[in-house]
Amino acid sequence: MKKLLLGALLVVGIAGVSYSSDYYASSFYDVEAAYNQLRAEEAILIEQKRMDATDAQRIIDEQQRVYAELKHREAKLADGRKYKFYKKEYRELGRQYATMRKELEAEISAQQEIVEDYRIISQ
Repeated sequence: MKKLLLGALLVVGIAGVSYSSDYYASSFYDVEAAYNQLRAEEAILIEQKRMDATDAQRIIDEQQRVYAELKHREAKLADGRKYKFYKKEYRELGRQYATMRKELEAEISAQQEIVEDYRIISQ
């Protein structure tokens, strides 16, 4: 009887250890799968940020060319002494160039933030 009871306890103990082992192995694989999924999602996000930064830099380059042209035209109109007629209209055009230049400065700044964010992420 003692042998039968000892055998039953041994079988239950081994089954318990086997269950515990299976549980941890299964949990490990679940955590490992979640880790790999997270890494893949992060790689996709970093690639998207890289593409956004590349686009933003291209936009900055274009906007800086327009900015230089606006600044040049604004400076030309600032000297109203060389115009004999339509001085008021020339001044108004100069103000419009200045307004456009300020708006463009804000857009360039926003694009530069995108590039800077990617630079920080990629370090």
